[in-house]
Amino acid sequence: MASSAEPREAPAGSHGAFPQVFGKYVLLRPMARGGMGELFLAAAGETGGFEKLCVVKKVLTDLEDDGVRRRFLDEAKVVVRLNHANLVQVFDAGRVSDDYYLAMELVEGKDLRAVWNRCAQLHRRIPVDFAVFVIRELCRGLDYVHDAMSLDLVHRDISPPNIMVSYHGQIKITDFGLATHAIKRELTNPGVVFGRYSYLSPEQARGLPADRRTDIYASGIVLWEMLTGRQLFPADRSAAGPVALSKLRNPTIRAPSDVVPGIPEGLDEVVLAALAVEREDRFQTAGEFKVALTEVLNHHYSSCDVDSVAAFIREIFAREFKLEAQDYASYAREDFSPIRAQASVDESDSLSISDGVDVSGEGKRKASSRQASGQLVSGHDDTASIRLDDADVDELEPSDPRSWAEGPSTEELALAAQERVGTVIERYRIDRLLGVGGMGAVYAVTHLALGKTYALKVLHEIFSRDPDLIDRFMREARAATQTGHANIIDVVDIGTVQETGDVYFVMELLEGLDLGTVIRQSGPLAIRRTVHIARQICKALAAAHDANIIHRDLKSENVVLTVKGGDPDFVKVLDFGICKQVDAGSSSQTTPGLVMGSPDYMAPEQAAGASADVKSDIYALGTILFEMLTGRLPFVGRNAIDVLMKKGAADAPDVKALRPEVPSPLAEVVARCLSRDLDQRPASMKALEYELTRALEGRRSAVATIMGLQIDAEVEASASGSGPKLSGDPGGPGESSVEELPAKPSAKIVTVHDQAAAHESAAEAEVAGGKARTWPWVLLGAAAVIVLVLFLRPDLIPGLGGDDEGAPDGGPVRGADGGGEQGDAAVDEAGEELGVEGAARDEAARESAESGGEQGASEGEVAELGDSETTGALDLDPDAIVTRAEKALADEHWSEPATGSLAIELTNLAIVDPGHEAIARLRGAAQTVLEPRAKQAAKDEDWAAAVAAYRSLLAIWRDNEDSREALVDALLRLAKEQRQEADYEALLSTADELLNLEPKMFTALKLRADAFAGLERWEEAAPAYRAAMRQRPSNKDAKKGYWRARQEIKDAGKDAG
Repeated sequence: MASSAEPREAPAGSHGAFPQVFGKYVLLRPMARGGMGELFLAAAGETGGFEKLCVVKKVLTDLEDDGVRRRFLDEAKVVVRLNHANLVQVFDAGRVSDDYYLAMELVEGKDLRAVWNRCAQLHRRIPVDFAVFVIRELCRGLDYVHDAMSLDLVHRDISPPNIMVSYHGQIKITDFGLATHAIKRELTNPGVVFGRYSYLSPEQARGLPADRRTDIYASGIVLWEMLTGRQLFPADRSAAGPVALSKLRNPTIRAPSDVVPGIPEGLDEVVLAALAVEREDRFQTAGEFKVALTEVLNHHYSSCDVDSVAAFIREIFAREFKLEAQDYASYAREDFSPIRAQASVDESDSLSISDGVDVSGEGKRKASSRQASGQLVSGHDDTASIRLDDADVDELEPSDPRSWAEGPSTEELALAAQERVGTVIERYRIDRLLGVGGMGAVYAVTHLALGKTYALKVLHEIFSRDPDLIDRFMREARAATQTGHANIIDVVDIGTVQETGDVYFVMELLEGLDLGTVIRQSGPLAIRRTVHIARQICKALAAAHDANIIHRDLKSENVVLTVKGGDPDFVKVLDFGICKQVDAGSSSQTTPGLVMGSPDYMAPEQAAGASADVKSDIYALGTILFEMLTGRLPFVGRNAIDVLMKKGAADAPDVKALRPEVPSPLAEVVARCLSRDLDQRPASMKALEYELTRALEGRRSAVATIMGLQIDAEVEASASGSGPKLSGDPGGPGESSVEELPAKPSAKIVTVHDQAAAHESAAEAEVAGGKARTWPWVLLGAAAVIVLVLFLRPDLIPGLGGDDEGAPDGGPVRGADGGGEQGDAAVDEAGEELGVEGAARDEAARESAESGGEQGASEGEVAELGDSETTGALDLDPDAIVTRAEKALADEHWSEPATGSLAIELTNLAIVDPGHEAIARLRGAAQTVLEPRAKQAAKDEDWAAAVAAYRSLLAIWRDNEDSREALVDALLRLAKEQRQEADYEALLSTADELLNLEPKMFTALKLRADAFAGLERWEEAAPAYRAAMRQRPSNKDAKKGYWRARQEIKDAGKDAG
């Protein structure tokens, strides 16, 4: 007996509570949503307890033209008449209020892309017999439709997402007929190729009309890909460019057996016949293709049938099959007649084709007496031919409705999310809802045992049965923890609620606003503030990229600005929900054509289905830069597809055209980030950080950034809280500005101490009443020579990441970019941005740099550090750099002299050509020399020699974790030796070097405090011990040292009194 259904809140849906009446249907729950429409599980039929489950698709809700509306309904009449076992049956189409819809059968199963993805996850090859059977059945459906009603219909979008495989072994084609409907041509620009780029036929790429052989070619591509486990035409990084289009017009296709083993005899010939470049050489009908595949099956796989296909699908989707069956069964038992009775439906405000259309097409609609006047456009209609130029292929339409939005809207997800407030998830009490996103809700929570507040993100309940979404959700948590970078949100816990299966993770609770909100509230940001924020994003993403993680959804809403260490714009990057783990050793099976990310920030090649990489994240950051500088996005449109079309068709607007005061070098960097040509974009986030710094502050600061160093003035200012501070900006109306340090302060002292440690020690010194101390002994051995030369004479290595030369007279390079007159102009523009005071400081700093300053070195003194010939312009050709680096290796010049060392030359090479093979080769060669020396020194307990060797190796290979760990160990042993010998000055230097490598290491913090105590510098010892106590509050030695220091300070005060 059917139970009566009660209305309930949508767990995540479209509009209001579910179930809800929609014309003659009852919408039960949302299934997916995308740029072309929404899918709902629905009940059809008006007799209580006898309703049939189906799928209702609301399509193209912006049909505003009467002619377009009529065309949609007239074409839908033909689609409704198509009836074949291998087609997803569309049995109704019509309108309810302003929503146009299609009603179709519910297929319990998965599309072929989901099958591909699952096999990739399981590291399983798609069985050959399964692949042949699927395409054989696909051809059976195509053969019917191509001849249906003598209309010569063509699908034109045969691709994995449009091929369904049911749990019972049936193969069905989706979206037939609508892929060619005239509405698409009327609503889009001419000359745009729609469909999946990777499945275009040569004739489509040439701009010729599509016919039935076009579908045969696409079917052949799908078969080739299932057999080989890789894409035939990957949507690569130049996916919409002329070169790729040329490859599609004249493809060279390898036989499957040339790619993978296990292809049975005769199958190669069938596949290649379907993939013939000229359509006259292909199978002329889908029936011919079907017969050829049937012969292969009969000869090699006679036992392959519907049952074996069903068994395979149920095996790889065992959990989904069980859960979905339970879900559908629960709805099938319900009686929705009470819902219909309660609903107030205006029948005059809806129409349905199935109400009055018979097979002959002479029927009329119940709700309208208007006679149909249009007809379906056949594959040979003149309008089916779209003329193309190479530059016209700029947009690809995703077939999967989930491509642009994973699931329901934020507004309705919030209704379900709000219900959790006040409940307890494991050991966390949910206090309030912070926000709702596409995948999950974020709450402020309190740890019940610790009483500490955190942010907790939990996956939406409606997605808890989707293993792919669960995997994405967990990947976000893992991505945040793998980097461990200060500018990436820290995840502290992860788990699953046993009772409900809800997946969650816990992260630090941030106090601040996301960057998107800041821009919407304040408008364009000050130029220096923009660069300050962007550089931090660069650092965060560089750390992620070093961990082989691509964000793929970087946008202003995923950047939070908070206050930390005197910086009111400290960046935290979050939401790695659709990040990509890059693994060179992974299976060749990938996700074919999957498009993920936010369209406003998505790179053109990413929208085309290309694999996301570093350049994709750089494009997204370029969009954020543009947004910060102008207060708007570079591309706007009616919808996501419109935005992506514009991205593919034109360059981004010039920043200076919208905001003239932006320095030209900075505007050029933004333009490069947004270039459609990937080779024009910066090669890495580190390179982008360098270019941003150089564009605004000059090469000296840029070199410091790329080397991970800071001049002492910057460290002191940051430590004392005098870093970037919000102030009024006279240079721009109504705009927040940032007052910063001079761009080029004199190179008095250089420190490589970690900035976070500097913040911490300075704050401690302030508590104790003392001043933050500058440590002149922190230079890492021979690196002191390098650093002094870099800051005093950056012209000795011109072109670090740029193309500027030294000044003609051999003097210091001037201007914001070191480029002569252009540089001076940039300085003037920067002066306007900073205001009179800022410009004066900048000018004073420049003069100080030119004169050498009171603390500077003369040109002669600097020249003595290296060959005088190197003071001229260096040859930055990669081959020349490699030659110099090989000479430095042979001479064992690891980090000195500054202008000819292996460390400097590899830094040059990494900027000029980050992927050059010599980088890894020369690093490895240096390691084979230095590492044995270091190990032998450690064996001999000569810790100073071991430190020197590991230090040199780390200067050459900064991300060598093994050397880093070995250096830390050697430094610890050296420090203990120095403490035993009461060499406290040396101990202080060693402790500072340890803190530069490990800022929160308790042992290093305590060694530093012990050094201050040994030197009887009690005002500095007290906060140093406090810093150590914060890491280990219960450590007795740290407590004892702290109270002793406090007593000494007190006694000194009494003596002074």
